[in-house]
Amino acid sequence: MLLLAIIVPAYLSWQICECASACYRNLHAIDNAKRLYAVSNNLPDGAVVQKLDILPLVEGGWPKCPRGGRYIINPIGQNPKCTYSGKPGGKVGDNHSLIELH
Repeated sequence: MLLLAIIVPAYLSWQICECASACYRNLHAIDNAKRLYAVSNNLPDGAVVQKLDILPLVEGGWPKCPRGGRYIINPIGQNPKCTYSGKPGGKVGDNHSLIELH
């Protein structure tokens, strides 16, 4: 029983970290595609970019949040975000705590 008390929280913590790492990798892929699209099309900061604009530039296709969040592309010059709250027990759409690429 004591062993379970040690292993279960460690496993859950690892799982949360793995999902967060995957989410950050996905945000980087989206951001890289945005930057490439902006440079290729001579777009200024603030220009709106649609998913279909950058989809061909996202290596491996459009990523999915491992926790069920939704990726927000944001205009050029702003970091993409994920709607998953990033907190254990957090809910998708908990907009006061978005995961953001830094």
